[in-house]
Formats: sequence, structure tokens, C-alpha cells
Amino acid sequence: DLAAMNDKFVDQVNMTAEIAHSRELVEAELEDLTQKLFTEANTMVAAEKKARAEAEKTAGHLRNVIADLETRLSSETMQSHELKDRIEKMMHGDGFRMASHAAALMAGMKAYPSSPGAQAPIRLDDQLLTEFREFAIQTQSQRQTNYMNMSYMKSVVSADVEPCLRFGPHPRISSRNVLDAIALNRIHIEEMTPQIAAEMRRLQQTSEPYNPNGCQACGRECQQCTYRFRMSNRADSEWIQVDTMCRDRLVAVCEFYGFVRYLRQGIFASRSIMELYMETIRLRLSMFYARIGA
Repeated sequence: DLAAMNDKFVDQVNMTAEIAHSRELVEAELEDLTQKLFTEANTMVAAEKKARAEAEKTAGHLRNVIADLETRLSSETMQSHELKDRIEKMMHGDGFRMASHAAALMAGMKAYPSSPGAQAPIRLDDQLLTEFREFAIQTQSQRQTNYMNMSYMKSVVSADVEPCLRFGPHPRISSRNVLDAIALNRIHIEEMTPQIAAEMRRLQQTSEPYNPNGCQACGRECQQCTYRFRMSNRADSEWIQVDTMCRDRLVAVCEFYGFVRYLRQGIFASRSIMELYMETIRLRLSMFYARIGA
């Protein structure tokens, strides 16, 4: 009996040892699994935080883009209203004379103001027309062409654009910087409210030289500089106040480059070369009138 009890005791001890060993294996496996779960959980939390930070950064960037687009849309809307008003005025004033001038050119005749009853034939500049034809064809067929280096653009820039952007004998801004901003479609022009005009005058009091009531383009004194512009798409870029004459110069050049931009985009593909050329004559005439203050 004693031997049987001893065998049973040994079996019990062995079973207990096996159970303990199995328990240790299970606990080790459970601990390893728990560690892996915590590691994966921490990784997922870190990835979620990173994704959230990137999403917030992207959202902030998009909000800034939307705000900038809203600002640009407001500026473009105001400029379109101003352009509409100018067109309506042109139909009853100097613009009608400009349109009549272009129509007369299309007919090959022009009535000179100095002799109202006289008409004399006029010829277009064949070389300039040829340059424009090459310019129009290449810019519409090859969108990546560096159009500023083409003969037609060089002629117009030197004859009309640069003189139009020379803001008097004592300019306060660089005409080259203004032209670059216009060519890149980064210039914004808007009419100032009385509150904004007052704030602009306050800021100008700290500028050197002191000129709070003057045009910041030509430097002339003016009682009411009701327009301002900036040369960047950034919302925090500096605004520059200008008088009506300098604003008209900027708008005339912007209209010409807007036409060139639409031409490059193929918007005028259905129009003939002669129609497009006559439109450039009208736009160049606008720059001339703006330059002489008419």
C-alpha cells in the first residue's frame, strides 16, 4: 500500500509540474501577445496622430487657398464690374471713337480729326501684322512657348507697355516689378472704401519719404487716392495706393495681357487673325490713352 501511495504521489507531483510548466508557457505567450497588442496599439495611435496632424495641416492650407481665392474672386468681380462700366461709357464717349477708329482701319480708311470731311487711305504695318500672325499661331499651338521673347511681344512691350508703366518723372515703384506681376497674373487692383483709405493714409505716415496723401506709384499729391493694388497672390502682401490716372495705366496693361493670356489658352481659336489683330490695336490704343491721361 505504501508503494502504491508513493507512486500516486510521484504521479501527482509530475502532473503538478506539468501543469505549472504549461501555466508558465501560457503566461509567457499571453505576456508576449499583450506586448505585441500594446505595440500595435501605440503604432496605430501614433499613425492616427500623424494622419490627423497632416489632415489638419492640409485643411489649414486649403482654408488659406480658399480665402485667397475668395479674395481674388472679389477682386476679379470688382474689376469685371468696372470693366462693364467702362464699356458702357465707351459706347457713349471716347470708346465709341476708338471703336470707330478700329472699324475704319478694318475698312482700310480713317477719318482724321483735324479735317472732319476728309478721308485718307491708311495701311497696316505689314511687318507687325506678320509678327502678330506668327505670335498668334505659335502661342495657340505651343502653349509652353516663351512668348515674351517673340518679336511681336517685344515690339508691343517697348512701344506701349513700358511707356504706359512709366509713372511720371519721379516714380516710387519699379515698372519692371509691376510688369512682371502683370505678366504672371499676380496683380490685384481694387477700389478702396473710405475706411481702407484712412488706414492706408495712417500706414503711409510711417513711410519714408512721408507722402500720406500721394500716389505711391507716381508720387503726385492727390486729395483722394481711391485705388490700391498689390503685386502678389499672398494675402499678406503689401498694398500700394494709387490715383485714378495710374490705376487706368495698370488696368490698360492688364487688359492687354489678359487678352494675350486668353489667346494662349485657345479661347479665341474661332476668330480670324485680322479680328484678333484689330483687338490688339484697340488695346494698344487704350494704353496710349491711359498714358496721356485721356
